[in-house]
Amino acid sequence: MKGRFCMKSYKKIIGILLTSLITLCLTSALAFAASAAESTYLRGDADGNGIVDVKDVTTIQSVLAEITDDSDKKIELRADINGDGLDISDATEIQMNIAGYENIWHIGEKAAYPQPTTEPQTTKKPVPTKDPYELPIIFN
Repeated sequence: MKGRFCMKSYKKIIGILLTSLITLCLTSALAFAASAAESTYLRGDADGNGIVDVKDVTTIQSVLAEITDDSDKKIELRADINGDGLDISDATEIQMNIAGYENIWHIGEKAAYPQPTTEPQTTKKPVPTKDPYELPIIFN
């Protein structure tokens, strides 16, 4: 009787451990998927709602008119279509994409947020190197 009781206890403990392990794995997978989703954005999605539409054009115009604050530069990052900084041409490109023109700027495609660098920024100036082909100056 004592041996049978121990076997039931072991089975119960193993079942609890396996259930806990499966739960932990699923929770970790969901957290990883959520962090991956937060590390990407849609090109042209200025307002960050996951859809590129006319609201994004309005958001760009609002930032340019200094009505909407973009101090963290996330709107500019998502809405700068052609890479020359946020300006009215980005809003025009999004409007043309919505109207069905050719999508040369990959508007609506996923892009990754830039990752912060862990290297410290240096303020040292580069050391000039001597040109091996430099001719000497001779004074008489």
